[in-house]
Amino acid sequence: MTGKTHLALGATASLTLTTNLPIKSKALILAFSLISSLIPDLDHPKAKLNQKILLFQNGFSKFILYFTLGCISIYFHFISDNEIFLPLGIVLILLGYSSHRTFTHSFLGLFLASIVVKIISEKYLLNEIYYGFLIGYITHLIADFFNPRGLQIFYPLKKRFSAPITIKTGGKLENKIFIISTIYSLFLLFVNFEIFKI
Repeated sequence: MTGKTHLALGATASLTLTTNLPIKSKALILAFSLISSLIPDLDHPKAKLNQKILLFQNGFSKFILYFTLGCISIYFHFISDNEIFLPLGIVLILLGYSSHRTFTHSFLGLFLASIVVKIISEKYLLNEIYYGFLIGYITHLIADFFNPRGLQIFYPLKKRFSAPITIKTGGKLENKIFIISTIYSLFLLFVNFEIFKI
């Protein structure tokens, strides 16, 4: 699915799951679910986030950036006592090596990335960061499960899995899903009017 649809689905999921939470928690979860709904596509050099990060939108540029950042992170692990650097470094190196819908679209990618976010959320006592991350990331994986090419959900195993019913990226059905998700998300914002009092 396209980035805008992943954003809409991330918003829909987070707003649906946080209806009864306080305003601050709801807003934080929504913000981080929107960000994390795009994170799995960092494995594609032309993804929305990579368009802002990469100097050149190609596989080599993606590899150099994330591999270098991963090595730097692992180096900091050995010269500091901060527990976040090792898992972050591993995630970044694997991200650099991975092709589209492989590592970042797998249970392994979700697990390792969630460790990094869990450490950050516990350090700053903001569980909402972790919950928002999980909502956005898992929503992304579920949406891409309906892609005809499927996902290497059990990466590093190369077998791809997809739903029996598939949705073409950028096709009419996806556009309908985007419109419905956007309208529903806006409806939830108005139903939970207090979110505008932040």
